[in-house]
Amino acid sequence: MNRLLPKHLTDGMKRLIYIVILTLALLFNGCKKEESDYIKNSSASSWSLREAYLGFAGIEFLENNLIIWEFNGANQLTVLLADTVFNQNIPFSSINEAVYEYTATDSTIVINGQWFNLNLDSNLLSIDQNPALDGILLNFVKND
Repeated sequence: MNRLLPKHLTDGMKRLIYIVILTLALLFNGCKKEESDYIKNSSASSWSLREAYLGFAGIEFLENNLIIWEFNGANQLTVLLADTVFNQNIPFSSINEAVYEYTATDSTIVINGQWFNLNLDSNLLSIDQNPALDGILLNFVKND
């Protein structure tokens, strides 16, 4: 390693340069944008839609397991519907066992080209498209 630095530098300066290089390497290695926790930690995570605030289309309250969203580690979302459920205003909930591509960060998710805000708090998942302006808000609970 000493061959990489000029000979006129003192040992103290060389040590300082090594420390700076090591610090920068560790800093930049830790600055990667992380995917959302539910994506990293799931080979398949399953969520039941409980509340759908649909702007002008109203509000729908659902029991567990009527509409299930399953996220897998291959960036695919599978939506499962009970036979008794149909509301064309709930996004991605008009076809049973439909599969959609998604990408996510800690604060956003894009599903099949549609962008949503994302909020994950232990066993609660919320996605929205600005409900203050009559956009949708979907609240999910984690299935065991």
